[in-house]
Amino acid sequence: MICYSSFRSCFVTLRSVGYSRIENCEFKNGDTSAVIVEGLPPITRNRPVSRPINGWMSSCGVHSLGLDYLYDVFPCDYTGTSRSKWRTGFRTAGRHEPNFQPSNGLPLFVTNRNKNITSITSEITQSGKFDPKNEKLQLDSQSRDIVRTVHGCVIRNARFSSCKGAVLVRRRGHVWVEGSEMFELVHGIRCVSGAKLVALNNQIHDCSTSGIFFRDRSVGLVAGNNIYCNKEAGIDIRSGSDPIVQHNSVHSGRRSGVVILDRGKGIIRDNDIYDNKEAGIYILYKGNPTVK
Repeated sequence: MICYSSFRSCFVTLRSVGYSRIENCEFKNGDTSAVIVEGLPPITRNRPVSRPINGWMSSCGVHSLGLDYLYDVFPCDYTGTSRSKWRTGFRTAGRHEPNFQPSNGLPLFVTNRNKNITSITSEITQSGKFDPKNEKLQLDSQSRDIVRTVHGCVIRNARFSSCKGAVLVRRRGHVWVEGSEMFELVHGIRCVSGAKLVALNNQIHDCSTSGIFFRDRSVGLVAGNNIYCNKEAGIDIRSGSDPIVQHNSVHSGRRSGVVILDRGKGIIRDNDIYDNKEAGIYILYKGNPTVK
């Protein structure tokens, strides 16, 4: 686990890891991707979709913000408690959900024991990062399958700038990225060679190429992200890759919002795609996505 660290002109490489966390870190100035994840994780057992990866987050009083606030993954959790009863239990037990608001500098994930759930939800709504109405969204079976099978590296609340890239996932590596900011890079997240990605509630902007790349039969779930002001496509899907892209805001790009070509597939649904210089969704050269 790597927490509360600042990296300058260096990078982290993880190979075939079962579980690893990079949390509340800053990466700046580098001529390669700041975090490189490669190799198939040795764990094949699927997890319940409502359970944070390997129980780390719940054991520390932190829950998976990106998934829990976007989707209703708690019709019943692993204790048999409904979402509403689970939240009531926090109040009656004198416990509080974490405060997921970033600080003015490096964003921090901390457990806030001085505020109740209502005040935290109010802050989130005012910030514009999350909308409580999204709690009504249902996570479909295809998205659940991806979430349940992702192991490997978890990157949360990190900040990437002035590097070649933020995250490179390759050679069947798995990575879960949420609540992070990526800007002034060559690319944000790049998935190649059968990689698997879950990207939730990230800010990806001002990259000199695309915000998120999928290549070489890579898959994943990209949801709730704000992707904007990139010089090429916000999301680029090619060469047999097949991700699910939903509930994102992709806007103000110098070219198209989402590009699919060269046998790229994927499900593109329920996104806000606007104010891009070229097409909102550009399909060419044997691209074959499902657009809803």
